[in-house]
Amino acid sequence: MNFKSMVSQSDINAANSAFWDEMCGSAAARNLGVSGNDRASLKKFDDWYFQFYPYLDRFIDFPSLRSRDVLEVGIGYGSVGQKIAESGARYTGLDIAQGPVDGLNHRMAQCGLSGHAIAGSILNPPFSDQSFDVVIAIGCYHHTGDLPLALANTAKLLRPNGRAVIMIYNAANYVRMIVDPVGTMNHLFRGGVESAHEEIRTRFDKNKEGQAAPETALVSRGTFRKMLLKHFKTSSVTIENAISHWPLHFIPRNIMCATVGKIAGLDLYAVVTK
Repeated sequence: MNFKSMVSQSDINAANSAFWDEMCGSAAARNLGVSGNDRASLKKFDDWYFQFYPYLDRFIDFPSLRSRDVLEVGIGYGSVGQKIAESGARYTGLDIAQGPVDGLNHRMAQCGLSGHAIAGSILNPPFSDQSFDVVIAIGCYHHTGDLPLALANTAKLLRPNGRAVIMIYNAANYVRMIVDPVGTMNHLFRGGVESAHEEIRTRFDKNKEGQAAPETALVSRGTFRKMLLKHFKTSSVTIENAISHWPLHFIPRNIMCATVGKIAGLDLYAVVTK
């Protein structure tokens, strides 16, 4: 079932608010045995997170964020947000769900860091135009229900020469090629922004009940770059990320990321300048 085709944007927002109240990363936390939110437990999760995504530092230049006004959209478990604040940025977090907001604010208070998070949507951001030097959105915009508007609002929120780091899902990733080759080829032929059906959404994101994320948009690398160039003067889009999925399940993740992940990986990372 294609959720987006059956409901309004307000319905998608409400569904996202409920779904993502279980913070992105919760499944990994359970697998790690992390159940608390004390500093030691969160550090255990964060150490795993940055080891699992070792390429993040190439896209988010954390040292350069010092003394910058930085907005993070889509907070998840709070690992990136805490590291941004620790880098000396003036940090603001925005998430459509209250759970990640509370988790991030707990981290800040517990670690004695400045910065805060609020509940809200990038589709209707509660900030004035040109409020930020940097916007970081890792794995969020493809769930909003309106990827073009999310990109347009990002540009509005940035000051001149501001920078954004945005990750969304790659329509032509190798997992989809395996499980849905016809759909992958159709997308590459048609282009544009595709609202993924339930089976594909479940493979990307599901909660502890096994339910799929309410909305997931997919685009190709070329389409994503064209969308970005409508709002930004420079843009680079890089393909990253691979998991050990059948029939390649016997290949270690680091080898998968260095090979298949560079050609048909799960994620598209964009670094853009206004």
